[in-house]
Amino acid sequence: INGKFMNCKECRKAYSPRQCMEMAIAHWRRNATHPQMKEGEEELQQGMKGENNDYDDEEETYTASKKKYTRRENMEQKVWLDRITIRHPYDFDEEGMPSEALKAEIPDDGPNNADIAWLKEMQARSTLLHYRFDEHDDWHRATCFRNDCECRAKLPMMASNTTFIHDNDTLPDTLNQMQQPTTNNNLDNEEQQQQNDSTSRSNAGDSEDAHDEQEDHLTSKQIRNVRWNYLDGTTKLKSQYAVIPKRGIGSQFLNAHNIAMSSILGCNTNVTIGDASHTYYCTLYKSKDTQAEDKEALLRVHGSFGRRIMRRKILLQQQQQQAAEEREQQRKSQQEQEQDGNEQASESDCDDNGADDKDECHAEGLGRVMTGVNALLSRNVVSPTMAHLLISQGGTRFTYSHGEENLLVTQLEDYLEGRECNFILRKNYNKIEKRVERWPDSTAYDYVFRPRELQRLCYYEYMMKYKKGFKTFKRINREQDLEISGNADCDDNDEEESSIQFEFQDGHPGKRYAFLTKRKFPVIPTIMMRNGRLCDVELLEIGNSSPSFNTARYRENYAKQALMMFFPITA
Repeated sequence: INGKFMNCKECRKAYSPRQCMEMAIAHWRRNATHPQMKEGEEELQQGMKGENNDYDDEEETYTASKKKYTRRENMEQKVWLDRITIRHPYDFDEEGMPSEALKAEIPDDGPNNADIAWLKEMQARSTLLHYRFDEHDDWHRATCFRNDCECRAKLPMMASNTTFIHDNDTLPDTLNQMQQPTTNNNLDNEEQQQQNDSTSRSNAGDSEDAHDEQEDHLTSKQIRNVRWNYLDGTTKLKSQYAVIPKRGIGSQFLNAHNIAMSSILGCNTNVTIGDASHTYYCTLYKSKDTQAEDKEALLRVHGSFGRRIMRRKILLQQQQQQAAEEREQQRKSQQEQEQDGNEQASESDCDDNGADDKDECHAEGLGRVMTGVNALLSRNVVSPTMAHLLISQGGTRFTYSHGEENLLVTQLEDYLEGRECNFILRKNYNKIEKRVERWPDSTAYDYVFRPRELQRLCYYEYMMKYKKGFKTFKRINREQDLEISGNADCDDNDEEESSIQFEFQDGHPGKRYAFLTKRKFPVIPTIMMRNGRLCDVELLEIGNSSPSFNTARYRENYAKQALMMFFPITA
């Protein structure tokens, strides 16, 4: 049906949401050009396909013999639409009024501005913005069917009068909500009566078939349940859920978006909420490989350059072959000439051969160099957009509300069990002992020998709220000079003391050179531990008083990791 699921009450023709938006835009254009003209029925039906209309979005034809749709897009219209939508944040202020730049671009008293005056209407420009970025194409794209035969954006989506939550528990209510027709106060009484009459003529057999189809539809829409195990031994079945927003007639292909963000940024703002797996999706998206897209331009340049070198080599080979044939003919024609003349000809032939061989070697060498460059750089290509993003955001692709910090549980476990743990070896000059002092820098030492004021903090909370800093050389020298002179009281009024700092306890290898300070904003600790230390709660078999050897080992490791992270440990 090509997205044409709406019927006009006047002409009884089917229209798609895109065509309705195009007709609305054509209406604004006609009113701006001829505000006194009344639209006739023919113009309403014709919409943007009018005789004097140059806003054809695309042409769709269907060939019955080939059983194939063809599509031709108007590239000039696409470029114009991109320019209009990109300018949207700059053309209107916070109140939706035209900006000074837009007024200067389209003055009210300017000549020949009647046909573009409608571009100063906020409603018209917002429609263009959502038409460009938020309206899902009814032809879809290849990426829509990456998982299966259904569009992964779940579009088109049926109209709904209310916003509701969709999961397995509310699935029957969900289908009832989505199958209820959206109320339309403009329906004629005759149409309502016809609908009521057609409903009353359904028989019992049809109702049973409909009931069976309803049950099959419910089964197909079931979401996979996941059993949640709690530490008190209870379990609960849960399913993923989604928030289905209110959606009116004509919005079946419209992506869920944020209106305010679209107006501010002038781009697509697809929004999905309600699913706990979004965190997992963001993690995968953050670490996914984008080399296939980023190196397209590089491969295109290398491919063009390689083809040019190949054409040059083929041309040189043809020239050499042609020159060899000419020399053969010349040799046959000059067999009866004098010997001196033959020697001169052979010398000239050698010069020509040397020049051809030089050009051929140059092309071959250049091709091999480009092959090596391509092999070296093909896995380390960054697109210009990504390069700008990495530089402006400190080397990360995404920006989150909180930062991240590694919680090295393995390092703390090795220290508590007396094993060797990893550390960074640092060195500072000790004036008191007059030697270079080397000391291990380890997170485990920082937590075990933390200040007494922070003894009640667990490892997780400690890493979330506090961080280690290093003293400057000036401060280290000043403190050591005071210690040598016997004056332990240090007047710290430097610019360094802008925040509260805590000294490590005695026993910390770097007590003289490092300190603790509170973070300005809390961070999210990223747990780093050995594989298999934290198992699923289901494997703990809570409530089983006679656990097996493996279960006991699971419990031991689970309890050990939990205590190290969430129970205060002191020296």
